Amino acid sequence: MFPSKFYSRTLVRPHNLLLQMLTSRRSSSSPLEKDLSPFSLGKGTKCPPLTPGVMRIYSMRFCPYAQRTRLVLQYKQIPHELVNINLKHKPKWLRERYPAGLVPILEKDGQVVYESSVCNDYLDEMYPEPKLTPSDPFKKAEDKMLSETFSKVMLC
Repeated sequence: MFPSKFYSRTLVRPHNLLLQMLTSRRSSSSPLEKDLSPFSLGKGTKCPPLTPGVMRIYSMRFCPYAQRTRLVLQYKQIPHELVNINLKHKPKWLRERYPAGLVPILEKDGQVVYESSVCNDYLDEMYPEPKLTPSDPFKKAEDKMLSETFSKVMLC
């Protein structure tokens, strides 16, 4: 455990960012994230118009899979638009982007990517710095083992 002098409100740690995102009354917690839907969009709503050249994420505030991708966007400091979706009453236009109607979905300039692991890999390749995974194969394997361990704990 670190002595208390190491804990500072000014330090940004990944777990602090996640905690801030999950406990914030606003769905957007960063200046990099432009919240286009302060309320979740559902059945009968229209999709907000796309901004050319800007990444958009379709999300749901408490979805752990969408949170993963939002964390990657924050970590890589990628400016993006956030559109929250009501997954119990999905808008028709969401299924035009992903027939399963799940989040996260990334969209930019007519290109659509979905599924959190695919979205995260896509972002890591499109925006190579900072890297999400180490280049050393053993360290990368250690990170994946840790990730797999925690994903099993979260799903239980």
